[in-house]
Amino acid sequence: MSLTEWNPFRDFDTFSSYRTLETSAVPKVDVYQTQNDIVITAEIPGMSKEDLDIDATGNSIKISAECRKTNENDRNNIYHSEEYYGTFYRTIALPTEINSENVKASYKDGVLSIIASKTNNVSTKQHKVVID
Repeated sequence: MSLTEWNPFRDFDTFSSYRTLETSAVPKVDVYQTQNDIVITAEIPGMSKEDLDIDATGNSIKISAECRKTNENDRNNIYHSEEYYGTFYRTIALPTEINSENVKASYKDGVLSIIASKTNNVSTKQHKVVID
């Protein structure tokens, strides 16, 4: 039997990687407004646009997706993996009302871009946004 020197701080690196995994499951977003639009960009690498869902209401945008595991047959000999899989969502409160029927979205190179037209009309109806 071999002895290992006890180090009370050795697990801090492990804890920090778990924290990183939790926060990486939620996309990072930038939100800004122009004179007529609200623009949102979200970093969501490694996804296909078919896995993404966007719902728009009068004052918020909800982004949700499902990250799937890679093929299980390829995973038989993995010793350690930090791959994230599962579902996530993020609801973004907007600084002004938008026309939820006139929201455009595109997804390219891991970046989701959403452009929503501003409006003065208050609407609580939820609309599904199609990604180009």
